[in-house]
Amino acid sequence: MLALPLTAAVLLHATPWQMGLQTAMELAPFVLLSLPAGVWPDRVRKLPVYVVGEGLIALVLASVPLAWWVP
Repeated sequence: MLALPLTAAVLLHATPWQMGLQTAMELAPFVLLSLPAGVWPDRVRKLPVYVVGEGLIALVLASVPLAWWVP
């Protein structure tokens, strides 16, 4: 929440409009997905949801060294 706006302002010389758009895009997933994502696990079995979530986290973390390795 701090590094991306700071980088945009200092290194990329973003305009105030661009900074506002960036802030809105950072907050949009929380605003749009938090209520449905909170209700959905209450209606289904929780263990498969947790397993899939942890698997997705593992894939995202595994993509970091893969992105470093691929030129």
